[in-house]
Amino acid sequence: MAQLGKNVLLMAGVVVTANAVIGHHVCVLPNSVIHHDSSIGDYTLIGTNVLIAGNVTVGANCYIA
Repeated sequence: MAQLGKNVLLMAGVVVTANAVIGHHVCVLPNSVIHHDSSIGDYTLIGTNVLIAGNVTVGANCYIA
């Protein structure tokens, strides 16, 4: 089961798979995928059409495009 923090925005077409952890105040723009066992830190923005592969850790305050 995926875990979502407070104030998370997942836009249209976003997919979050099993065991992904998304921190607080995160925005994931359209058509992005966050795969299994990945972790997204607080205050991070994931751009459009981004693929975060399985078992990846993205720190806090990051912009991934």
